[in-house]
Amino acid sequence: MRSLAAIALLISAFITACSQGPDVDLQTENILVRPAGIASADSTEYVGDELDGASVAGVIEVFVRPAGWIREVHYSVDNGFVTFVATEAPFAFVLDTTGLSDGSHKLTLTPRLANGRPKGGLDVSFNVANDTGDGGGGDGEGDGGDQGGGGDEEQPNRAPTITLEGPAEAVIDVPTILKANVYDDGLPNKTLSVRWSLVSGPKDVEFSSPNAAITSATFQALGSYVLRASVTDGELSAAADLEVSVQEPDGEPDQRDDPLDGDFDPPIKITKGGVYTGRWASDDPDVPAVLIDTAEPVTIENSVLTGPGHLISTDFHKTTRLVVRNSQGFGQNPDVYGENPGRFIHVESFADLVVENNYLEGTSGIYVHRWLGGGSVKIRFNRARNIVGLWSDGNGSWLDGGNQFTYAQFVQFNDVRGVSGAEISWNEVVNVARESRTEDVISMYKSGGTTSSPIRIHDNFIRGSYPAKPESHSFSGGGILLGDHGGDNQVAYQNQIVNVANYGVAIAGGVNNRLESNRIVSSGALEDGTRIHAANVGIYIWNQTDHPFGSSAGTENVVGYVQLKTDGTPVRNDWWIPDASTWTGNTKLAGPITAATEHAEFEAWQTKYTQAGVSIGLN
Repeated sequence: MRSLAAIALLISAFITACSQGPDVDLQTENILVRPAGIASADSTEYVGDELDGASVAGVIEVFVRPAGWIREVHYSVDNGFVTFVATEAPFAFVLDTTGLSDGSHKLTLTPRLANGRPKGGLDVSFNVANDTGDGGGGDGEGDGGDQGGGGDEEQPNRAPTITLEGPAEAVIDVPTILKANVYDDGLPNKTLSVRWSLVSGPKDVEFSSPNAAITSATFQALGSYVLRASVTDGELSAAADLEVSVQEPDGEPDQRDDPLDGDFDPPIKITKGGVYTGRWASDDPDVPAVLIDTAEPVTIENSVLTGPGHLISTDFHKTTRLVVRNSQGFGQNPDVYGENPGRFIHVESFADLVVENNYLEGTSGIYVHRWLGGGSVKIRFNRARNIVGLWSDGNGSWLDGGNQFTYAQFVQFNDVRGVSGAEISWNEVVNVARESRTEDVISMYKSGGTTSSPIRIHDNFIRGSYPAKPESHSFSGGGILLGDHGGDNQVAYQNQIVNVANYGVAIAGGVNNRLESNRIVSSGALEDGTRIHAANVGIYIWNQTDHPFGSSAGTENVVGYVQLKTDGTPVRNDWWIPDASTWTGNTKLAGPITAATEHAEFEAWQTKYTQAGVSIGLN
């Protein structure tokens, strides 16, 4: 029988071991993977292969071999492009690799102990092969089990594993998205070749990308089809089939009612605090649809606003406290020569501002001026289309001269200084060339947070920032600009910036401003192939002011930014950082940067906010 002292010693040793965690960290062989579509891993079944050194395509599921000391696992792909926290064994993470470029990538896993402390982070390398060009793809007939050897006795080559994603029903003449999810052990040379083909059906099928893991199929006749995706690693092959029934369209799909249909109330002046819901329109560029003339808290929600001037505006002499959520704003051509559409929200002299889950189109964005204390500013979860700084020609159209515009931004901070808790996050902004005219899509002008709470600009998706004529005009705008005119304590991280002229993200001045884990992808051409004349650089850190400057850092950013010469020759100009205090861990995106690369960024963005459980735009 053990003594009480011995039992106490054992208990003490157990508590100490639990608080410190195990002596052995995760190893690469603990990180397993399989194609999506195979039965999910659970606490009793851990069927998979090692991810380290593997080749993958489509959608894969990563999980961790049992380790009882883990409370949760934090995943990060390529230093933050995709992030996820798994809290239950086997700590599974579903990754859609079609949002990644072909080539080598890194998955970082950081397990945490029961006390919340990180323990033994691990980097695992894998290769993505979603688009194999016009090459072969195996014959699509074998199951991979008897098609040759490869490798040596210690590590024999194994055939790839493949599953398919696609609908059981499709509509004639309408493209249908298909995905092949593939795992291979990386032998013999980390390459994969995928091929889609028709096994049977009443007529041919057109595949948009027959040698890519993700493709679309267009069916030209009604009936039952069997499609096949085959994959080979160069020695061994595998294949999977998908049955699709093609039918006539069942009427027109349901459409959301046009929010501009129906009656509107005339402009309103709000003089008392409260919650307001309505439909307000102005036909005068000098009269906002909603004027807030009170310092009491006001909430505008579930509303629709339209007009040629500001849609929501505040009184400069009142300290605004405003929430705008789940509302829609539509700008109009002012039909006054030389005037541009007004702001969705124009705020002066504010204490607290929250702008969430709205949709804005054809406005000149959100303007935020002069924070007076007593709250913060949060602009989150909004969807914006076409920020317009173009001048009206007075006749229903727009002037398109190189100097005929007003600076317009999705968000402009002006003299917002010393604010804590400020955040611009999870917004989706898409500008179409020749239908928009931005300057900096997000601009920090004479603004700053605090040392302990910088202004945080994160997890936004921005596509497009152009002059009126992208094919010929000069342009100084771009995606996200920090430190303009000496701002400080700002950080932009985990944003995706796609197809922008002049620059992607930048620090133009100020102190303690940082760019971290952003992705900038720009092909140098518009959707129709037109060369962007003002394409310049992916990231710059360059002090352009006489204000104090320093502690300007860029870390873990991923950039693929292209200028096109007049003859169409692509030239990479990923960054220019003459004044960077720190520049570490930044990566130049491998491979050619094309329209397909840009489209993959949007798909990755959709996956990102879905996996994060974030709702973008109207609820």
